[in-house]
Amino acid sequence: MASETSPTEGLKSQKWTEEDVLVLLCSLNSKIEEIRAEFETDKKDGIAFASDRLSEAVGNGCTPARVKGKIEHLWREGGPTGGRYLEPTDPMYRFGAWTRTLPNLDILYPGMLEKIALAGKLRERRVF
Repeated sequence: MASETSPTEGLKSQKWTEEDVLVLLCSLNSKIEEIRAEFETDKKDGIAFASDRLSEAVGNGCTPARVKGKIEHLWREGGPTGGRYLEPTDPMYRFGAWTRTLPNLDILYPGMLEKIALAGKLRERRVF
């Protein structure tokens, strides 16, 4: 597994923290409707749009290029079996980060899918 930089660190030897990944994926889910709309209008522009919005959400100097790379990494390593043979990352930009799109995420980050689901439930409660 390649070493990836944390948005909170400037050195390439630092990995993304679990909190950084949680913020990234929860932000993807909370913005999925606008991301999906942009992606379905134009795939390349949609990915750029998503990477920009998600880098802002992660903050701390995280660049859109790093976000795009992290989503690709999560798809390859945490996506469905054979995910690397499907159209790269398309389901992530259409549906977000859930058990269906990242069924093997808990292998990389134990308990992450449960944390994402809990964050989604908490966000829904605030709507009311």
